[in-house]
Amino acid sequence: MQKINSCLIIISMVTLIRATEFLGTFGATYNISEKDGIEQIEETMKNSNYEEMLKKETENSIKKALNPKDMLPLCIKNETRQIEFMKKLEQEAKERNIDLNNPANKQKLDLIFNTMNINYYILDANDERQVIYAQKQNFKNLILSNGYVYDERLKEFADHSYVLSDAMIKDFQLKCTPTHIYFDTKSRKLLIDEIDISTKTKKGNE
Repeated sequence: MQKINSCLIIISMVTLIRATEFLGTFGATYNISEKDGIEQIEETMKNSNYEEMLKKETENSIKKALNPKDMLPLCIKNETRQIEFMKKLEQEAKERNIDLNNPANKQKLDLIFNTMNINYYILDANDERQVIYAQKQNFKNLILSNGYVYDERLKEFADHSYVLSDAMIKDFQLKCTPTHIYFDTKSRKLLIDEIDISTKTKKGNE
């Protein structure tokens, strides 16, 4: 029997890898069209507002790239789903002839699961209710299905904001926003909480 490798554990968790693929990315990129010709360049340069115009064009291009499409509808009920990593891992280990009961392998598994930190709040940042809920719940890592990742409101409480990827929607079977995704180290399950924001705002205590 071969010993398990930490990298193998991570690789075997396809959904986990998919969940981290969006980190550091900011959606689709856009080509900036430029007019040809020296005369056009000189004419533009003579414009007294050239620097301001360039600044605005750059800001608009960046904003478009960081502004995801409206990808998911609003959640209309509270529901919790789960993904069991151990079942996926056991299947992968069996195919690769890896003994998960081996003490060395078990120790590595425990270390990985005990230190796995997945805690994301997926929201439509154009919905003020979802933003307020995120702030009240003190969510630090946000994934936007809609809205602007550099929104000043998000900067007030969140550490990171990312754009939701199509791959993550598919692998986690995401249906609506807001959704809270987090890993429970005790059960070793990834929990997916779909939140009916209307019930939260009516109660006024969450």
